[in-house]
Amino acid sequence: MSPKIILHSLLLTVTSFVFFSTAFVSGETARPCPIDTIYQFGDSTCDAGNLIRLVDPNSTGSEAGRLPYGETLGKPTGRFSDGRLIVDYFAMALGLPLLNPYLGKNLSFEHGVNFAVAGSTVLNSSFYAARNITVPAFDVPLRLQFNWFRNYLNSTCDSQTECGEKLKRSLVIELIKLGVSKVVVFGDYPIGCAPIYLTYFKRNDSNAYDDKGCLKAYNAFAQFRNTYVQAALAKLRQEIPQATILYGDYFNGYKYVLDQASYLGFDPQSALKACCGTGGSYNYNFTRSCGSMGVTACSDPNKFISWDGLHLTQEAHRHVTEYNIKKIFPELSCAT
Repeated sequence: MSPKIILHSLLLTVTSFVFFSTAFVSGETARPCPIDTIYQFGDSTCDAGNLIRLVDPNSTGSEAGRLPYGETLGKPTGRFSDGRLIVDYFAMALGLPLLNPYLGKNLSFEHGVNFAVAGSTVLNSSFYAARNITVPAFDVPLRLQFNWFRNYLNSTCDSQTECGEKLKRSLVIELIKLGVSKVVVFGDYPIGCAPIYLTYFKRNDSNAYDDKGCLKAYNAFAQFRNTYVQAALAKLRQEIPQATILYGDYFNGYKYVLDQASYLGFDPQSALKACCGTGGSYNYNFTRSCGSMGVTACSDPNKFISWDGLHLTQEAHRHVTEYNIKKIFPELSCAT
C-alpha cells in the first residue's frame, strides 16, 4: 500500500455513529440507563461482522473472519480486533447484549443492530469516481447503511408512528423522521500513533515526533477533522434541541491510554507496536499483515494497544470506552 492510498483510507472513512433508543425496562434487572437499543453505523472500528459476509473468504477484508482475529473471544467474529470493540463495551455498560451484524442470518436484533462495514466511506462511490479516487468494491457508504436501517425499521414496525415510538425522536438531519433520539458521534483517533502510519511515513527528523514517538503532523490532521466534527455537532444541537447529540472523544481516549500505558497494564516498550504483525520497528508490514499466512499474534494482547497496526486490542478498546463513558453517560441520564 502506498502512502497515497493510506491517506485515502483516512479521508474516506466513516465517522462512527451510535444511536440509542430509550425505553424504561420493567420486569428486568435494573439497568444504569433508560436505554434498551443501540444502532451502530461506521467502518472497521465498529464492524461486528458485516464485511466478512460481503467478501470472498480469501479476498481482501476477509481476514477478520479467521484467527488470530477474535482469539480473545475464542473465535473470529468479523471484528477487526482480538476481541471486543468500543460499541461492545458500551452495550455491556448499558446491560445489553453485544450487537449482531445486520447481514447475519437468524440472529437476534432485539436490542439493536450493527450496520457498520469495514472500509466504508462517508459519501457514495460516484463522488469519488468523479474525482478519480478508487474506493473498495465492497464499499458500503453511510447512505447505504442508513438505507439498511430504514429497511430494518420497515420490517419491524407497521407504521411511521410505531417506528417513532420505537425510536423516540431523532437527531442527525437525515434520520430525524425515523425517530432516533440520542446519538454519539466519535471522532478520529491519533493516527500518528498507529503502527501503519509510523511505518509508512517514517521520518529522519526527530522534530516530526512528539514525546511519545507519534507523528505530530498526522495527529494534527486528525485533530483538524475532529474540530470540524465537533463544530458540526454544535450546529446540530442548535437546530435540533430535542435530540441529545454527543461527541465521542476517540482521540483523547487513545492518548489517555498511551500516556497511562504502564499504569493501565500495557507494556510501554510495545505501546507503538502491533500485537499481530511482523517486521520493522513497529511490527507492521503491509505485505505480511495480520491474517496473512505465517503471521502470528503476540502472546498477550492485553499488553498491547495496537492489534494489527491500524485497529486496537480489546484491552485498549475497554479503556478508551471507560474514558468516554465517564463523560457520555451523565449526558444520557445514566449512572456512571
